[in-house]
Amino acid sequence: RTIQKGDVLVTCVGEIGRLTIADQTCCANQQINIISPYNKHVDSLFLYYNIIHHKDTFVNNSTRSVVPILVKSTFEEILLPDFPISIKKQFLLKMEVFENLQQMAKSQISLSQQLKQELINKIF
Repeated sequence: RTIQKGDVLVTCVGEIGRLTIADQTCCANQQINIISPYNKHVDSLFLYYNIIHHKDTFVNNSTRSVVPILVKSTFEEILLPDFPISIKKQFLLKMEVFENLQQMAKSQISLSQQLKQELINKIF
C-alpha cells in the first residue's frame, strides 16, 4: 500500500499503537494501518498527538492472543474526539514550544556529556 507524506502510521500487530508521521511517500505491509488526513482541517501532527493520548483505546480493542492484533475493521471503527480548528492550532503552537524546549535540553545534556568526557580524558 502506498503511503503519502503526512499520513499517520499506526502499528496493529505486536506492540499496538506505535506511530509515526510519514515524511515521504513510501510503502507498508499489512501490519501498519494508515490514517490519511483528508482535508485542510485535519492536521497530521494533531492527529498524531490525539492517537498517542488514546493509545489505550487501540490496545484495548486488540485481540488477547500471544501476539496482539488490532484488525483493520475494528481499527476503522475507533472514534477519536475532534476539536475546532482554533483549539487545534493553539494546541500545536504550545506543543511546538515544548518540543523545542526538549530539543534544547537534549542538546545541553549531550554537550555536558561531551565536556565531562573531555575532562576525564584530560585528567587520565
